[in-house]
Amino acid sequence: MPEPSGAASVVGVVLAGGASRRMGRDKATLELDGVALATRVANALAGGGCTDVEVQGGDVAALAVLGLAVHPDSTPGAGPVVAIADVLARHTGATVVAACDLPDLDAASVEALIAAGRAAGRPSVATVDGRHHLVVYLPSAARRAWDAALAGGATSLRDALGAIEARPVEIAPAAVRNVNVPGDL
Repeated sequence: MPEPSGAASVVGVVLAGGASRRMGRDKATLELDGVALATRVANALAGGGCTDVEVQGGDVAALAVLGLAVHPDSTPGAGPVVAIADVLARHTGATVVAACDLPDLDAASVEALIAAGRAAGRPSVATVDGRHHLVVYLPSAARRAWDAALAGGATSLRDALGAIEARPVEIAPAAVRNVNVPGDL
């Protein structure tokens, strides 16, 4: 899945469609140090080289108030594999998707993920000690493979990433600190 020569444009997408059951309220609009989690992730994507940044799923009205372009999920509650399929159906170029509940994601990690994916000519996924985290670089050619994984029954992110042969990229653990419950803040 090599990226076209000289390709520079990468769209960043914050995934915000989760139910946030353990948090007890919408994580995407939850503030940490006065900044909504979705905005924090959007800023990391932009700082890491994404030319445009938008949000997939979640509370469209509340996220729009934050000044973010938001696209509703085609199938709310279906999970990140389907949400990523929505993103890939909308964009023909390279994309980085990241979960909204990674408040410490940084530009350097996003840059490293893009660079590694481009160098390998295939999708890449952020990992810490071999464990995948929902920060994924998808080159333009990934759409077919992602759709095939979904059609083949992949419902978990791990299965989909395995099916598309995403290259693991080790990043700093702090960059993918995940918040799921109020105590994680």
